[in-house]
Amino acid sequence: MSENKHHKRREIDHTADTINCISNLPDFPSLDLDDFIIYVSEMNYPCLPELMTSFLNFEERILRSRDAPQIEKFHLSCHECFPSRVSSWISNAVLRNVREVYLCLYSGDPSTIPQCIFGCKTLVILRILIFSDIEIPSSIYLPCLKILDLSLVGFTDNESTQKLFSSCAVLEELVLCSCAFETLSNITISILTLKKLTIKERTDYDIIYSSGCKIKIDAKNLTYLEYNGHLTNEIFLNNVSSLVKACIDIPILHESEKEVACRAVDLLEGLQNVVCFSVSNCTMEANL
Repeated sequence: MSENKHHKRREIDHTADTINCISNLPDFPSLDLDDFIIYVSEMNYPCLPELMTSFLNFEERILRSRDAPQIEKFHLSCHECFPSRVSSWISNAVLRNVREVYLCLYSGDPSTIPQCIFGCKTLVILRILIFSDIEIPSSIYLPCLKILDLSLVGFTDNESTQKLFSSCAVLEELVLCSCAFETLSNITISILTLKKLTIKERTDYDIIYSSGCKIKIDAKNLTYLEYNGHLTNEIFLNNVSSLVKACIDIPILHESEKEVACRAVDLLEGLQNVVCFSVSNCTMEANL
């Protein structure tokens, strides 16, 4: 019994030492912070609060240091989210002229994502996974953003959502994965520079049977389109003459088969100029 306790103690000390070693490293062009190291082993649970405090203090020291260098890439994954602290860390990364941001946050608080990230003039890649709505400011300035990847994000209203998409002047790739559109009624994704669009819809049954949102795609330089979902939202393709490749997967739900089939027809009609077309068997069955 005592030997087992000693083994656990060594595991805990090793984890703490790892965090301490990282905190003593010199300048970071890339900063990848992930609290998974704390949760990876059951050995850590006896002193989880102490390890979490050590991890949080480490992040504070790195991101609040006045001598901290410019951060090229900032990746942050937090299972335990403290909205005000996480927001502060992200804000500090923005101040360091960050070019790539990836946030994986198990948070239900919209304030976790600071609004300053939507005004980061150096940002090229932005990937956000958060179990929450996001607060989109009235003023957005993302002059260098080329990739926007949003997962599990909730959009609150038509106007702010429309503003986000229309403010990305050089965006080339847009990914919307399991995002919540149920509070929206009508939006247009109109991006002249957009080349690649991926939409993967949520499959919750309460979402599937909601009224959905009308999403109009207006992107004349779009070359690739991928859609996967039950067409909870109505998607209309307009001015997509450059579209070369499309991958469509619409699983059948017999309870709403007729409605899904009608929406699928509207979507497929916009693919007339596609050269390479991949469509699932379920999608074909829904339209027969």
